[in-house]
Amino acid sequence: MMFSATSILTNFVFKFHISVPIHVIFRSLGTSVTMLIGVLFYNKRYNWKQILSACLLTLGVCIVTLNSHRALETGNSSNMDDIDGGSLSLDKQLMWAMGIGILALSTTIASFMGLYSETTYAIYGRGHWKENLFYSHALGLPFFIFMLPSIINEYKNILSPNFFKWLLINCITQLLCVTGVNMLVVSTSALTTGIILMIRKFFSLILSIIFFDFKLESWGYLGCLFVLIGALMYSTSGSKILNSNPKDNKDNDDKKLN
Repeated sequence: MMFSATSILTNFVFKFHISVPIHVIFRSLGTSVTMLIGVLFYNKRYNWKQILSACLLTLGVCIVTLNSHRALETGNSSNMDDIDGGSLSLDKQLMWAMGIGILALSTTIASFMGLYSETTYAIYGRGHWKENLFYSHALGLPFFIFMLPSIINEYKNILSPNFFKWLLINCITQLLCVTGVNMLVVSTSALTTGIILMIRKFFSLILSIIFFDFKLESWGYLGCLFVLIGALMYSTSGSKILNSNPKDNKDNDDKKLN
């Protein structure tokens, strides 16, 4: 249910006047949300380097995203309207606010899902990522029945001679991506996974800026510096994340051995 909800909600928010930069920013905040949920609900403890590096990474991605958006303002002013609601009607501003709420909910669910997966692997062993990959997708398919009319309508709108070629390429790349993420989840903590995925988003954003010839301002380079410092700091912070209760750590170790 969590996997289906995040998959659907993450794409559904685009109907609420949410621009791509805002979308990237909120998805990048998932690392900080994971850390907060880990402390509040999973008795996690993080050292100061991990906390500071997560904050620097999040701040850096936000700065670069907003900076890259400013490069688009002259070519597409409607994006700015979507972000600050400056020239949108009241109804559209309310829709935008709803979209932000949905995006925040999606990010929170994704963080819970990452921590839940980490806990599950700690109990039953980390050699079952293929099983998790299969069931999370197979059990999530029935939820899309409720969206069948919308899926059929969109299929008709985008149908073209090259449609199946691009669909196949997209499915292959998505398979590689999702497989890699599931392999990563069993190898490290939910926080480390979130950090790596956020750095991936950062590089995707940088490549988009390069390919579309966007110019970064000084703030953009400052954001890049924050991401670099945050990544280096996290890599030297020690990946071990403990529960606040020492007994819980021993129980988890015993469960892993069993």
